[in-house]
Parts: sequence; structure tokens; C-alpha cells
Amino acid sequence: MRATRTPRANATMEGALLELAWQALFDDWAARPAPCINPRAWKQLVATLRSTPSFEAAAYHFGNCGTRDVADLLRDENLRTAAEARRERLSAGGWTMLAPWSEGYPTRLVERLGRDAPPLLWSRGYQCDGTLPGVAIVGSRALTADERRFAVAVGRECARLGFQVFSGGAVGADTLGLHGAGIGLHFLPGSGTARHRRLPVACRDPEGAPFERIEALTRNRWVYAASVAAVVVASRLNRGGSWHAAVAAIRSRLCPVFAYLAGRPSTGNAALVESGARAIRDPGELGDLLTEALEPEAPLPFQNE
Repeated sequence: MRATRTPRANATMEGALLELAWQALFDDWAARPAPCINPRAWKQLVATLRSTPSFEAAAYHFGNCGTRDVADLLRDENLRTAAEARRERLSAGGWTMLAPWSEGYPTRLVERLGRDAPPLLWSRGYQCDGTLPGVAIVGSRALTADERRFAVAVGRECARLGFQVFSGGAVGADTLGLHGAGIGLHFLPGSGTARHRRLPVACRDPEGAPFERIEALTRNRWVYAASVAAVVVASRLNRGGSWHAAVAAIRSRLCPVFAYLAGRPSTGNAALVESGARAIRDPGELGDLLTEALEPEAPLPFQNE
């Protein structure tokens, strides 16, 4: 007697097929064709797939909005076969694919960046729900003892208030902040190094170079866009990624920026406050700063206590 599939089994197979087709389209390997999708179609598609992660829904949407070449690519079995082989390799190394509708994909990336959001990420060691709001903790690699203590303490305060921490995986403020929180994600500008194997990370291509300078600029934007606010522990005036990323976030209003100013503040942080960042002098101020800056439609996690 031939077994029949239940609706749940059909939905599971459909979701797996969609993930594989999506990976074939958007994963970052050299041989795959690059689809061209307009920003409006992209946001509509992500909204559709979050409510109904269906292969046919994706193919229909692309065909209906005039990007039939993408719909055809979704149905390309050879492309899916190549994607499946790559997925098996990466899965063996502990990597998991995150699409915009996946549970672990930070939802604010699409909300803030639209089509510029990464269509696909690979994560390892990350166990959070992507809807859990996050605060970015970033800053220079070389910190004073006071700045190091603050980075850990403000990370711990984020966790106490109900936030995860997003950062960039660099030595210094990035790593200390997430260590203090104990929950969150590092966006990597490349595949990472041996040091990152012990950390929860996400990147575009786990088989790529450990560090890509252009990817670092993109990574910085992801960190700010994924976060409801950002804390800059230290920065150098007009120098380095911490300074330039914070200035760009303030100008583009990706999220509110708080700059640490206690003791002898770094030259960059003092200038960031003059450029529109809010000063933070103690980790205990974080809750009030978030409440004032965000004006959310729904209560922040710590406001339900």
C-alpha cells in the first residue's frame, strides 16, 4: 500500500525545496547566475514568504512581478543540485543557512535595508530568534581599562533588559560586548578566523577569504541596521571603521547611536556626540536612553517587567 503524505509533511518538503532554490539563487559562490530583483518585488516577496514559506508562492511571485528569469532559475534542477552539494559541505562544518523568513534571521535587516539586506546568510553557533531585538556594541580594538570594563558591563545590561547584542567580531569592544551579554551574533566581513569558531557568527560565504575589506563596510551597515540602537565604546576621530560606520549610521538614521563619554573619552566619541549621537556615561543609563530614543509602537522587553 502506497503511503500518503500528510499536509504537514508536504509543507516540510515544500519549505525544504524553497530553501534549496533560494540558496541556489542567492548563495555567494562564483558559478551561480546572479538574479536581478527590483526593491519593491524584494520586500513583497520576503513578506509573503514569512507568512507562507512556499516554493510555488516564490516562483509565482517572481513570475507575476515581471522577473520571469528569476522564476525560471528557481525551477533549475542543476542549479539546485550544485547548491545542495555546497550545503552538505557547510552543514558538516556546523553552518546553517538563514533566509529572510528563517527564525534566526534578524528581521530588522529587511525592515531597515530593504533590497540591500543580505538575501542569505550562513550562521554557526547562533541560537536566538531573529525577532528578539538587539543592541549593537561596537568600537575600537585598542581600549583603555575603563572602556573594556564598560563594554562588558553594557553588554550585561543589554541582556538584563531583554536584548541580544549584535557586533562585528573584532577584538576589543565587539567581542567584549557580546561576551558580557552572553547572547547575540557577530556579523563577519569574510569567513572568519580560528578565533571565531568559538563565537556565534554569521557571514555571507563561509568558504571565502577570512577577511574582505569591502565586506567589512557592508558588515558594519548590517550591524547597525539589525539593531534598535548602537553603543560605540570608543572610536578614533576621522579614522577606522568604528568612526566611519558610526557617522554613516547617524547620517542615514539606521538606528540611534550612543557614544561612551565617561572618564577620558576617545577623540572620536566626543565628535560623534557633536554629530548627533547621545552620550552614555554608565551602563545603567541604557534603559532610559532606549526608551527616549525609540518611542516604539510596542513596549520594549524590559518595560513588561
